[in-house]
Amino acid sequence: PAIQNTDEQLENVTAKWLKVLDCIVFGVTLAILIGGVWAGYEHVYRRLDWFDTDDSRHLWMLFDKKRFQEIKDFMAEDPDRATLRSGDGRGPMWWAYETCDE
Repeated sequence: PAIQNTDEQLENVTAKWLKVLDCIVFGVTLAILIGGVWAGYEHVYRRLDWFDTDDSRHLWMLFDKKRFQEIKDFMAEDPDRATLRSGDGRGPMWWAYETCDE
């Protein structure tokens, strides 16, 4: 009977450690998932190539003052300006929407 009791104790301890191990694995998996989601957020919403430049400031000022012909001329000088972004991720398409919505 004493040996059987020891076997039962061993099974109980093993079961408890397996539950602890499950919790640890779950926690690590959750941390990896959260880290991956955060990294994805950083990549999408905080792009390294989004920063304020002379062109983005000038273009925003043109939209703010509703100087549409100057916007067309400025964009015609360099068509790549159509895809630039300011530090907050906004760009010409957003400013056009924002300006025309008023």
